[in-house]
Amino acid sequence: MPGRLGAAPSTRALHRWAMTAFEDDVQDAFERFEETGNGLDLLRTLMRAAQYGIPAPYEAYWALREALERYESAESRTLDDALKVSRPARWNQSAEKERIGRGKCHGIPGMSRISCLWYRARALHAEGMKKDDALWETLADEFHVSAGRAKQWFYEIEAITKASDK
Repeated sequence: MPGRLGAAPSTRALHRWAMTAFEDDVQDAFERFEETGNGLDLLRTLMRAAQYGIPAPYEAYWALREALERYESAESRTLDDALKVSRPARWNQSAEKERIGRGKCHGIPGMSRISCLWYRARALHAEGMKKDDALWETLADEFHVSAGRAKQWFYEIEAITKASDK
């Protein structure tokens, strides 16, 4: 982060830094959509862009438009089919609700993935887990990002919260 050692970062620098993390989050979701073609990742891309108040990639809007045209033209019977969204074989709604509810904040409206990861990292650290590769790998698995991205996000939010406490 810019600034001299020991100096509190400016509000502008914090904003620029946070926006980079948010843009990365949106871009990661869109790249997953491009790799898999799963419409759920497209919807996540658009949701995150709206949540952070930033534009989504132009290609995401175009992909949504194409899906809606498939639905409206009756090429697809359902929006699930148009968006190419489906549940995996043997998916169980009760089991999924249980899995999601375990100490993760995915269900909190308005909570960004980045903030959720930060809270989860702090909880794991409070339980005795060190801030080392094992923590970043655990978070990477839970949040479907790389260990490096998990570490980056944690320290970005950590810096923002420390600066706002001053």
